[in-house]
Amino acid sequence: LWDESIEHAEIFKDVAEMSDPLQVPQELISEAESLLQSSSDRVERRNAWAARIARYFAYCVDGGILGERFTFPLLLQSLSRLSSEMDSSMNAVIDFLLHVKHRDDWKINYFLEKEKSITLTALAKDPDNFTRFSFNDVIM
Repeated sequence: LWDESIEHAEIFKDVAEMSDPLQVPQELISEAESLLQSSSDRVERRNAWAARIARYFAYCVDGGILGERFTFPLLLQSLSRLSSEMDSSMNAVIDFLLHVKHRDDWKINYFLEKEKSITLTALAKDPDNFTRFSFNDVIM
């Protein structure tokens, strides 16, 4: 069950509300672009950086900041109580945290290339996907 005191926790006092929570990882990825401009493996390094960001945020969401007061299972339980707009936004966050990619292929980042994105639902439809793709196992 949701702990409403989290909203007023000291750790979050300077955190502004955002309409799109995916702005945070997008900004972190964008800030790294200048460091990668001259790199011959720029795309692979950018995608590896995005995956690292997703892994770190997955850790934060799954008890890394607030322990058992805020975990990934609690987040999933709260989805049923959201508006359809908020539900869509949270599904996008979950897809980012899951961070599906082809095994050993850093050339495509499904989060950064939206038209190619693979959702958790699509991944689960075919059991063979679990051998062809990798993802943040903390989220599963």
